[in-house]
Amino acid sequence: MLEELIHTWVTHYPLSAGDDLMGFVMDCDAILPAQDAFLLVDVNGTDDHLSLVNASVIIKPSVASLQGIADAFKSAWMEIAYHEFQATSLRWYEEATVFRFVTGNPGSSLGVTGTFIATGTHYSQLVERFRTEYAALGVRIEKLPGGLPPWAAQHAH
Repeated sequence: MLEELIHTWVTHYPLSAGDDLMGFVMDCDAILPAQDAFLLVDVNGTDDHLSLVNASVIIKPSVASLQGIADAFKSAWMEIAYHEFQATSLRWYEEATVFRFVTGNPGSSLGVTGTFIATGTHYSQLVERFRTEYAALGVRIEKLPGGLPPWAAQHAH
């Protein structure tokens, strides 16, 4: 569903560029590292209209659950997103938590798509804990299709 929204946005509305995009990257670069759950954050702008801003996030060893990662992304997002329009998805995979987004102001040239990916040395332990604690719910955590993208994999260890 979110991927369809992103495609619709990039087809019908302008995307941020230049100083506007750099400002969004700078906001991400200031707000994401301020989250208690995040140890290291690397934010970059790209030329990919489907993911203009990517962030590779290493979680702190003190993060006790996948929900803690989700909460940190949600908290940061409330400060980062344009309030006129925003849509997100958050998925837990075996390798990482993936937060995808589109945000913007349809009446302006402000529009940003992106991907934040969080992992860490003990991420697999968090996945196993989740599977154990929530097995009765039938929630499945699968492998990330295609694995970690190169820009996230280089910071994963």
